[in-house]
Amino acid sequence: MRVLLTINVVFYLLWAILLAHIGVARGFLLEYAALSPAPLDFIFRPWTILSYNFVHMGIGLGGLIHIGFNMLLLYWLGRDHEEMYGSPHLLALYLLGGIGGGLLMILFTGLFPGSLFAANYVYGASASVFAVMTAVATFYPDKRIGLLLLGPVKVSWLIGGLLLLDLITLAGSNTAVAAHWGGVLTGFGFARAEQHGYDLSSWAAVLLGGTERRRAAPPKPPSDGGLFSQSTSWFSIGDPKDTSSTPRTSGTSGGSRKSRRSRRSKSSASSTTSAASEAEVDRILDKISEEGYDALSEEEKQILKKASQN
Repeated sequence: MRVLLTINVVFYLLWAILLAHIGVARGFLLEYAALSPAPLDFIFRPWTILSYNFVHMGIGLGGLIHIGFNMLLLYWLGRDHEEMYGSPHLLALYLLGGIGGGLLMILFTGLFPGSLFAANYVYGASASVFAVMTAVATFYPDKRIGLLLLGPVKVSWLIGGLLLLDLITLAGSNTAVAAHWGGVLTGFGFARAEQHGYDLSSWAAVLLGGTERRRAAPPKPPSDGGLFSQSTSWFSIGDPKDTSSTPRTSGTSGGSRKSRRSRRSKSSASSTTSAASEAEVDRILDKISEEGYDALSEEEKQILKKASQN
C-alpha cells in the first residue's frame, strides 16, 4: 500500500507544483499517461490502461479533493485488507480494478461515443479504489468506515451512495462514471472468485520481489449468495479427528481400557480447544470489522496469524 500511495502522491505533487504550468508537459501526459477511451487510441497506447490509475491531473480544490478522497479511502480500507491478505493481494486488486474500469470506459465510448458516459481522457485512481472498496464489502459485509458528520457507515452503503451521486451529477460533470462502475464490477468479481478458491493475486507477488506469501485465505461466500449479506465465518478451523474410526484394541486388560480412556480424554480436550479457538477468531474478526486491525492487541494479532496458517 505504501508503494501505491507514494506513486500517486509524489506524481501529483510534481504535477501540481511544476508540470501543470508547462503546456507541453500537460499535452504529453494526457497523450501518453492518461487513458484515451477511444478504441483506436487505446490500441496504439495500451500501457495507458495501467498508467492512468496513478495519474491525478486536476488543479485547484477539485483536484486536491479528487486525489485526497481516493488516497484516504485506499489507506483506510487498504490497510486492513493488506494486513489480512498481504501486499500482493492488494496490489492485484488495485491494478485489476483499474484495468476493469478502463475497459468498461473504452466499451461505452466505442458503443456510445456521443453519450454522457463517454470522455476524452480518463485519469485518477477512482476505479481502483472502487474495486478495493467493493472487494472489502464483499469479503466482510459488516465492515464500516467512519465518515465526517455521518459517523460509522457500512462500506456497501458508501459505495451505493457514491454511485448514485455519479448518476445524479452525470450531466454536469466530466466524471468517468463508467470507469467507477467497471471498478465495482471488477472488485466484486475478484472477491467472488477468491471466495470460491481461485487465487487471482499470486502473479502480483512477482512485482513485489516474489517473496511475500498470502497471510490469510479470503472468507467463504455467504450461504445465501447475497452480495453484501452477513458472512457466517472467515476461517475454516479444522474439525478434530473423528475417533469413531479408530480401530479398537482387542482384549479387556486394564492397560487397554486405560488407553481407550486416554484417547477419549484427548479427543474431548481437542474438540473443546478447537471450538474455543474458533470462537476466539470470530470475536477478533468482529473486532476488526468494528474498530479496525490496529485496535487488536499483540496477543489477538498472534492468535489471528496462527489461525490463518492452519
